[in-house]
Amino acid sequence: MEKKLDEIEEKHINFLKILNSNDIIPDHVLNQLLENCCRVLTNQNELHDFLNCTGQLSLNIKRLHPTLLYIFTQFVRKNHTPDDLYNFLTNQCQLPSGRAELLKSYYEKWFTQIRIKLLNIGSHLPHITDVRWKIDYVVKTNSSVQIDSPVFHISLKTEQFNRIVKKPEVEYIVFKCNSQELQDLLSKIQDAVRHCQNIASGSLSN
Repeated sequence: MEKKLDEIEEKHINFLKILNSNDIIPDHVLNQLLENCCRVLTNQNELHDFLNCTGQLSLNIKRLHPTLLYIFTQFVRKNHTPDDLYNFLTNQCQLPSGRAELLKSYYEKWFTQIRIKLLNIGSHLPHITDVRWKIDYVVKTNSSVQIDSPVFHISLKTEQFNRIVKKPEVEYIVFKCNSQELQDLLSKIQDAVRHCQNIASGSLSN
């Protein structure tokens, strides 16, 4: 089943549509740009510069560079497969199959290195990579108090890079809560997201 990737920002989808034409971004430029992006994401020096590119080509390169960084980071962070990326590029971005295959090949080649770097960001705390949930509806119990409300069972899949074995380790955080408790949790997470967005917007505007 194809995954619907609603979390990808619309502006990046629009920038990727630049790749629909070889006349806008030639193949050799795209290859160099992809290699540079993968090297940046793995803390390596870029091999190619685009100082000789001028006009609209230069502008398109400046737009695509952060977009490719964003797309690869999002897909690796969510542990999406190369086929997920290919389907996203061909279906949501309407890229031709040849261009989508090219991005897929770079993603597949660099996936493990990028993932290791992302897992080592910050204070090495576990990263949440997936969420699973189910609902039980409790009508009554053997106690004297009747309960007529849903109970949510939440399972958070976390990954943390183990420096000793040099690979990610998976752990699950499992808990249950009622509707009000779940709403309180979501509200706090949304507050944290807004706070981070405000900080990011402030730093970008400086």
